[in-house]
Amino acid sequence: MATITIYLKYSGGDLQYSTDNVNYQVMAETSIVGANPGDTVMWTCADDSIDKINNINVGKTKSSGGNWKDIWSSKPAATDNTKRTFSGVVNTDPESPTNPALNGYDINYKIKNGDQKDKDPTIQVPQP
Repeated sequence: MATITIYLKYSGGDLQYSTDNVNYQVMAETSIVGANPGDTVMWTCADDSIDKINNINVGKTKSSGGNWKDIWSSKPAATDNTKRTFSGVVNTDPESPTNPALNGYDINYKIKNGDQKDKDPTIQVPQP
């Protein structure tokens, strides 16, 4: 079981992400960072362009032709009071999707100048 870290920064008027904290790209609805059952997914502010992550809301997901399932055994939550890192654990329940399924989530965050922002990408489980 791995830990997948998604580094976040606000640049060029949009939320950008990286999995190596070096190469960044705009986080779009179709941006996929894969996770497998049992993996921990962490979202963390890479620099001070983001003041804090207010919350990360996750929904249920389904594989093609399957039923809606909750893929999170531990929903994303702040790891401390600064709210600069959130962590969640992907479900290991055999009822969670076994075919690749996209799980949408919504990141609500506050940038350095005080503006509130929102982005709704997806994550694929299991990892592609």
